[in-house]
Amino acid sequence: MRRFLAAFILLAAASAPAIQIVDADGYTLKHGQTATTELWVLAPNVAVGGTVEDDFLAACIGGPSGLGEARLTGRFQNDVGVFGAAINFSGDAKEHARFLANEITMDGSVGLSVLALGNTVTLTSNSVIKGDVVLVGQSVVVGGRIRGNLRILANSATFN
Repeated sequence: MRRFLAAFILLAAASAPAIQIVDADGYTLKHGQTATTELWVLAPNVAVGGTVEDDFLAACIGGPSGLGEARLTGRFQNDVGVFGAAINFSGDAKEHARFLANEITMDGSVGLSVLALGNTVTLTSNSVIKGDVVLVGQSVVVGGRIRGNLRILANSATFN
């Protein structure tokens, strides 16, 4: 599966200039560091505390459990999209955020829309979404501020 995804990513990126592709055992962009081009990461665990100036895509796959975790505390100047077992977003995305994981926690801000699909999806009281939000999960918890439309598909929804 990992080889197939890596091959797909390489083929898709062949026609697109200025895309940095990282296939590693882990990826970290520390606070104070900047990625200046579109960034695609394939790694079991991903941590972004710095700034990504273009789109950011991550597939947190590999390792002993098959799926990994993303901790996103940095600044994303364009879109951010992540797939993995767990996603913790407490950063700032200027445009769209798309997340697919078993557990998703959003404690940051998004300038446009959010799509989050997971078993457990939580928007904390600190979250600020300036556009529309679609949340799909077994259990969805909504706190914080949403300035656009909210759509939820869930077995259980809690509003704080």
